[in-house]
Amino acid sequence: MGDILYLVGEGATRGTKSYRDRAGRLREFFVGEVLSMGQHFARLKVLGNEMVDVVLDWPPSWLRVGHVVLLKAPYCVGTKLKTPNVWPVKVTWKHPTRKTGTIYKVADLEREPVLFNSNLGHYTNFVNFFRLPALALPAGFRRDGLPFGITFVGHPNWDRMLLEFGARWQRAVPLPLGRTHSKLPEPAADPKVTEHRISIAVVGAHMSGLPLNGQLTELGGRLERAARTAPNYRLYALPGGPPQRPGLVRVVKDGAAVELEVWSLPKSALGHFVTGIPAPLGIGTIDLDDGSSAQGFLCENYATAGARDISAFGGWRAFLKSLS
Repeated sequence: MGDILYLVGEGATRGTKSYRDRAGRLREFFVGEVLSMGQHFARLKVLGNEMVDVVLDWPPSWLRVGHVVLLKAPYCVGTKLKTPNVWPVKVTWKHPTRKTGTIYKVADLEREPVLFNSNLGHYTNFVNFFRLPALALPAGFRRDGLPFGITFVGHPNWDRMLLEFGARWQRAVPLPLGRTHSKLPEPAADPKVTEHRISIAVVGAHMSGLPLNGQLTELGGRLERAARTAPNYRLYALPGGPPQRPGLVRVVKDGAAVELEVWSLPKSALGHFVTGIPAPLGIGTIDLDDGSSAQGFLCENYATAGARDISAFGGWRAFLKSLS
């Protein structure tokens, strides 16, 4: 928010409305900034109109270069303003002390409705511009007995997550609901977050306790269950590393069931995870032995040329154990 311009001097007192409001009601007013001064004149730049300069004859003694002044010129013609036709009012920049963390009285807001409401929104107005959710919550009382609150700001689209947190907060902080005798509704009525998660089947280094498992857990991955593929796959130990990686390939015949783990990731994290998967691996649909399917790691056929077929071990863990 910009500074508030107060009128000080003849015709105005501290705390009156800003020159912008006054000039809007009285069209004969305009605002100028003093650019230069001589013994008997002052040249001003009209604010809001870069093409117009005005000259004041016999300016008031208090006027200085850099002052912004409000001028009343009901009879002026052109840009030459004579003192008899000009009523100067000294305007000074007033830097009001922000009282963001305070409580205004009704009389305060009636006197300065825009300024004080702007102060109260100093730390929250930006959430609208950045499309962020914010939630104000009660947090107890001050020493003088007046209430105190805090505001939580979340990432975009975290609205329901904040509401769920706010409901838990209010139940953990036993406070009255204002000056009423109302009570919070039953917990069953509280907002609940339905998290959208995507299943990912992993057959190798991303399994629990193996070198790349951290790539899942760092993104909020959660182990859902251990499972096996349908007997339509072959498992190969791919060259390269570290870490060593297997390649799961679907075949038309002579397939085997392979052990795997089904993890889940937040929907928002899936793209980040997939972009880190190197060739010849990729994500595709894997059929499971219970008749269901999941998205998971598959390998391109070309990469199996010269690779060791380890399908007989039944899974990657069993193969690693055989190496030790």
